[in-house]
Amino acid sequence: ILKHDAESKPPAGSNTVTGFSNNRYWLIQVQDINHIDAHGSEITCHTDQETYYLKNNLQYYEDALGCHGVIRINKSQLINLRQVKEIIPWFNARLVLVLRNSQRLEVSKRYSKILRKTLNM
Repeated sequence: ILKHDAESKPPAGSNTVTGFSNNRYWLIQVQDINHIDAHGSEITCHTDQETYYLKNNLQYYEDALGCHGVIRINKSQLINLRQVKEIIPWFNARLVLVLRNSQRLEVSKRYSKILRKTLNM
């Protein structure tokens, strides 16, 4: 008998993420996510309207949301590619992503290489 731990495997292809804000749990639509950050053990999900606290680690959300265009851009951030407006080449083979809300996020050298390949750049 195999023991299944719900925390160990994300629901494949789920269209929502559960976040906590203002003493309530919210179902966040993946298309509304701009990016997800890790600061120590705290994981936050950013939309245009709100910032939510998430329960699991970045790897969990990278696995769960990869099929929706959410990818890692550095060791502490995931980005929703659908929210990217432009990509600016930066120093040392890095990239800067400009989101639709005008926020800028830096892609590390390591993940720039993966992003360039993903987007056929």
